[in-house]
Amino acid sequence: MNLLKALAIVCFSFLVASGASAQVSIGAGVSNVGGDGVDFTGGAIDVTGKFNEYLGWSLSSQIGGSDDAYGVSADLDYFAAAKLRAGVTVGEGFLFLTAGYGSASLEASACYYGPYGGGCASESDTVSDFIYGVGFEAFFGKGANWGLGLEYNAGGGDFDDLDQVMGTIRYRF
Repeated sequence: MNLLKALAIVCFSFLVASGASAQVSIGAGVSNVGGDGVDFTGGAIDVTGKFNEYLGWSLSSQIGGSDDAYGVSADLDYFAAAKLRAGVTVGEGFLFLTAGYGSASLEASACYYGPYGGGCASESDTVSDFIYGVGFEAFFGKGANWGLGLEYNAGGGDFDDLDQVMGTIRYRF
């Protein structure tokens, strides 16, 4: 998580230093994180900015989501990611590839019953690793403040079986 915080500070510092604040947008919507037989759907927040016409950054998060699989109840507390984006401007849209670092906090619990009683067990863990993906955001006309965003991410390492799809309604400052 320390790397995620460091990336956020670097992106924010560069944003302030470069005066790129006119190219910042925020999105709110829905996100689905899944893998290894579980799917978590929750609310999404995504803050993005562009350094220039071809390069940008993104700080995104998903809050919440629950699933039951194989007799285990699992809850996603959060999935957060700091990413760099490289792509091309297409009209009022931006088609991009993304790469960065993400972190997820999960909690799982299961109950068991036997001839001599039963019990419940729970476990929580936070995992972090590399993520990469593709996305597109478009605004509703030249100089328009409102638009839509769609992004797909996959992971490596601890996130090897991770897939994330995020759709947002965006506001550009």
